[in-house]
Amino acid sequence: MDHLRLVYEDDVLKLFWDTRAGYHIAEWHGFAKAERLRNASHACLYASRERRCSRWLADLADSAVVDVEDQHWMVERFYPLLAENGLRHMAVVLPVDPVAQLSAQKVNDAYGRNGSIEFAYHAARADSARWLASKAD
Repeated sequence: MDHLRLVYEDDVLKLFWDTRAGYHIAEWHGFAKAERLRNASHACLYASRERRCSRWLADLADSAVVDVEDQHWMVERFYPLLAENGLRHMAVVLPVDPVAQLSAQKVNDAYGRNGSIEFAYHAARADSARWLASKAD
């Protein structure tokens, strides 16, 4: 997979730029709250300014439930800033845990009702990649 360039890595997030597909891939891991979540999220925001694109793949398969306070922050601050940087289509690989799945969809749907990012949910990364390939950049 020499087309994936590692942009950022910590214990919560591995962020890649896919040079072939022309979008970011964010692999979220475990449970992150407050400062840890925001630090990783700011890496995403920085990357979205450096390499602007309308598509993004968020792989949450290994992630956990997002704290309610952090859900509000994501809806009110994080997603609007990604949208300002040009993001329009986000493919989401859902977490394995059913409760974490509901948490992820709740956050994205809360932003999606009033925001400009279209979210699509998938069980596997390959399905997410196919969906993103159907979206014009």
